[in-house]
Amino acid sequence: MNSGTNTLWHGRPFRSFHVTVRPVGDRCNLDCAYCPYHSPADDEPGQIMSLQVLERTIRQAFEGQNGPTQVFSWQGGEPLLAGQGFFEEALALQKECAPPQARVVNEIQTNGLLLDEEWCDFFRRNNFRVALSCDGPPSLHDAYRRDRAGKGTGRRVLAAALLLHRRQVPFSALVTVNRRSMQEPEKVYEYVRRRLRASALHFIPIIERRAAAETAPGKWSQRDMRTAESNQLRPSKMGLVTDWSVDFDAYGQFLIQVFDLWREDGAVEFPIANFDALLAQWLDEPVRFCEMGEVCGSSLVVDWDGTVYSCPYYLYPEYALGNLRERPLGELATGPEQVAFGQAKATVSQDCKECEFLFACHGGCPRRRFAKTRRGEAIDLLCPGLLAFHRHVGPYFRVFARSVRDNA
Repeated sequence: MNSGTNTLWHGRPFRSFHVTVRPVGDRCNLDCAYCPYHSPADDEPGQIMSLQVLERTIRQAFEGQNGPTQVFSWQGGEPLLAGQGFFEEALALQKECAPPQARVVNEIQTNGLLLDEEWCDFFRRNNFRVALSCDGPPSLHDAYRRDRAGKGTGRRVLAAALLLHRRQVPFSALVTVNRRSMQEPEKVYEYVRRRLRASALHFIPIIERRAAAETAPGKWSQRDMRTAESNQLRPSKMGLVTDWSVDFDAYGQFLIQVFDLWREDGAVEFPIANFDALLAQWLDEPVRFCEMGEVCGSSLVVDWDGTVYSCPYYLYPEYALGNLRERPLGELATGPEQVAFGQAKATVSQDCKECEFLFACHGGCPRRRFAKTRRGEAIDLLCPGLLAFHRHVGPYFRVFARSVRDNA
């Protein structure tokens, strides 16, 4: 929970949490190989958030918080399947429910296939922050991001990007790093920067346990874990990690090569969210990514039926906090279940406590802690690669941080 009792807004203690809304749940017009939630066979055309649940989501989001900014992140599945009329209702409700002087921010993540001029104009007119999912050029993107007919979608994503440019809608690129794309960091970077011409870039590593569909994060047993850098944790068709996942040390090398390209490019005006978030850690500023914080739990998910989950990466029954039709969102956000969920991240291994870069990641994301140290303590699977990355970029970020402070 992101709160500060010493900070006041409108005379009351500042209180804030992030709200991710899934208006159509898992429904999607793609069949991505690495998607942990969606199966086309399970899609229900009628699976869309009712206006009653939408109204409660927005009203309770404002009632449960006290701060100058409220962010709504619209995700899926593919959120555009909800239709433009749904989002017009959402905007009207936000206007009705927002307290005086509050700033409302809408973010939307889309695969781009449903974008047309009308959608683009709607986003521009209402100042939506658009994130377009793209894993690189079609030769890489199409490896796992295919439509229901099994056809690649990379060229259609490029067409969506060009349309966004024509309609003057800035967008960021949301790029997963998987077993295929991890081998081509330069190709991914150059494509997003030069061809897609995204205004910003955010990398997300694809890591999934083979039994993820049956076993929720943190519910695995010791026998489901292996020592960090074990071959059983490398992506394969037989090991503990799916064959489309990024290799645990390759992700760090991928980031190193992208960082070197970005630095040599002199691309200060081209934000890479991963690097911006890391600089914030060096500056001891508010945490940008929850996985970098000492604790987590400030990012809740409201599903299409009103079910509230602890985190966008924990959409499992074990992490369902309740339903906002029965308990208010603010109450769920501050309840003992969510507080315990967030505080659990603070329990890190002795290796982490002894690491010079603990401040940068605080043990990484708990959903990836199914590797273990030689002492037998749980650790983020990506730790070996991320440690190499931090050692490589540390001297640069020390200079970056000093420069920011000197010019403050």
